[in-house]
Amino acid sequence: MSSLFQPSDFTSDNSNDALFSSQLDTLYASLNPKDVEQFYQGYAAWQMYHKIATLEANVARIDQQINDNTVLMHLVQPSAIALATLSRLQSYGVDDINLLDTMLERGDEWLDHAMQLLNRCEHMHLIHESYTEWCQHA
Repeated sequence: MSSLFQPSDFTSDNSNDALFSSQLDTLYASLNPKDVEQFYQGYAAWQMYHKIATLEANVARIDQQINDNTVLMHLVQPSAIALATLSRLQSYGVDDINLLDTMLERGDEWLDHAMQLLNRCEHMHLIHESYTEWCQHA
């Protein structure tokens, strides 16, 4: 803890400085050490309270940001049908991101129907290893 006054603050040839030093000595001598300690502890507690309040406000702000981000993530998170479709098509070598995005934009109902058609085409051996081409025409 740094002191408000340093000994060098009171060493001067100026009579006003000497008077101030004398008055300061009188003031310090009149203080009850227990009162000073109680004041210091009260001040430290007050300071801590304000730091805690600031930290709690920051935590609340960050919690709100987390909640906002969670909502945004749910808005852009693909559905289970979309994830299954992406996984299946990528496992067949379809890696054209624009093509996959176009398919996803058509919605879950369309994707589900397209995967049913893909199943039928596979069952009838109509796909000759070009799943990307099939997706382009789907």
